[in-house]
Amino acid sequence: MLYAECNEEFRCTSSTSLPIENLNIQDQTLERAYTDSVLQGTVTPLLKRELHLEIQCRRLSEGKEELELREEPPKLYSLSEEEILRRNKRLGQNRTSAVRSRVRFRQREEELMTVLNLSFCATVVHPF
Repeated sequence: MLYAECNEEFRCTSSTSLPIENLNIQDQTLERAYTDSVLQGTVTPLLKRELHLEIQCRRLSEGKEELELREEPPKLYSLSEEEILRRNKRLGQNRTSAVRSRVRFRQREEELMTVLNLSFCATVVHPF
């Protein structure tokens, strides 16, 4: 059995419940998760590893076989010329739309400032 966290009766134990100073790491992936956790300053790598181990324990207790995770590098996709043209057209439309939106915003702001100035001037009494 690969996972020491599951005992003979397949009772799952938490891999992160051990005190740090008593942590005797025999699983290389758990050790890597611990190192990543320390370097990143977050417990996310440990939580992911613990969740993985819990799922494996549950599978083993149900009589299923272990899942083997294969880390594959992300696939890189290249766009076709048609997709590039569509993307560039969309980006251009977004730019012109953003410019029109900014112009409308400035016009509305100027209108409000004019109204505000007129109402302010109407309420101020000049000493002349």
